[in-house]
Amino acid sequence: MLGDYIQHHLQRAQQRMKSQADKNRTEREFQVGDQVFLKLQPYIQSSVAPRTNMKLSYKFYGPFPILHRIGTVAYKLAVPEGSKIHPVVHVSQFKKHVAPLVLIEDDITAVPTDPAEVVHPIEFTDSRMVIKGASAVSQIQVRWSSLPSSLTTWEEVTDLRRRYPTSPAWGQAGFRGGGNVRIAGKRRGKATVGYSTTGKAGIKTHNLVRKFIKIEPAFLSWQSKAKQSCILTG
Repeated sequence: MLGDYIQHHLQRAQQRMKSQADKNRTEREFQVGDQVFLKLQPYIQSSVAPRTNMKLSYKFYGPFPILHRIGTVAYKLAVPEGSKIHPVVHVSQFKKHVAPLVLIEDDITAVPTDPAEVVHPIEFTDSRMVIKGASAVSQIQVRWSSLPSSLTTWEEVTDLRRRYPTSPAWGQAGFRGGGNVRIAGKRRGKATVGYSTTGKAGIKTHNLVRKFIKIEPAFLSWQSKAKQSCILTG
């Protein structure tokens, strides 16, 4: 009676342990010729070469090809000659070797070698002047090939000419290098605000622009009066 009771609880404990262990297990099946990695434990197995720090040693070794299957859960591997590892291993110690994906191009003549052939400017839509430090830099808005027309970028003219000296966009009729020039930035009231991209804190240039806007009407009025005076005296 007592023996049956103990046997019953031992079986229940075994079932609980099995159900917990099976949660992290998956069904694995390999074919002859497959490449697999072998899981080893250098800090336990004396058949593996010793390491200075066992904690940092490799966990998987290989890959090794499968020679043939033994039973339902074991396989024989083609381990290197002279190794102390038994060639017949349980399937739970395997990890399938996945070969790296390699794309093979049959016709190499169609592969571009120059990055400028992949994407290049096809149209210049606008131009502007950007204040950088104490100098002004000319920029143009570029529309690129292989990209939607809405994805345009601002590029410096000197750098763009160096990268794409033979681009057909330089000869387009609708683009003039000095047209539609302005100081880049955001607007505050009637003045345009631009900021320098160099220097420790960035030099604000909006005060200079505001002063120019205030002086411009007076200059135009003086110019008009000067013309009238020349007409009357002439």
